[in-house]
Amino acid sequence: IEYDIVNIKNSLEELSWVNKAFIRKTLPNKIIINIEEHKEFAIFNKNEKNFLLSQEGKIIHEIRNSKAYKLINIEGNFATQNIDEVKKFLSNNRELEEQISKIIVHSDNRLDVIINNILFKLPNKNTKEATSKILRFTNVKNLKMVDLRFFEKKIFLKIDTKKMALKNKK
Repeated sequence: IEYDIVNIKNSLEELSWVNKAFIRKTLPNKIIINIEEHKEFAIFNKNEKNFLLSQEGKIIHEIRNSKAYKLINIEGNFATQNIDEVKKFLSNNRELEEQISKIIVHSDNRLDVIINNILFKLPNKNTKEATSKILRFTNVKNLKMVDLRFFEKKIFLKIDTKKMALKNKK
């Protein structure tokens, strides 16, 4: 067999969904190819488009319907570079994982999470302690944002006052 196996391997691994390709020649006339695909980890939201993101933080391909996948949504300019921080956060917070609809990754590895349409801003340090306070707020009506970045001294809340005013009039 007169094929350049290295070239074939490299060509296969350039495909977005291929993680690794293993090729071997079997004499006299066979080539055996094994392909390991990327494992889907999350849906990456960028510029109003959705992409499947691998466990390594590699964009696999663009998708049209993000609701067709039961994966967490991630956004932020540094999401792909800091995928290990996201995985670590999720593994340390299994009790919240099902409730989180989106994780926003910031440049300083700081994360924001959205649970029940409430934005929770988390600190860089003492994340576990701050995260333990989230469950107190997940069922508060008209709550828009909880800033836990300074939770040791103060917790800032943002409430939708328009909805509150409408409810008070009834």
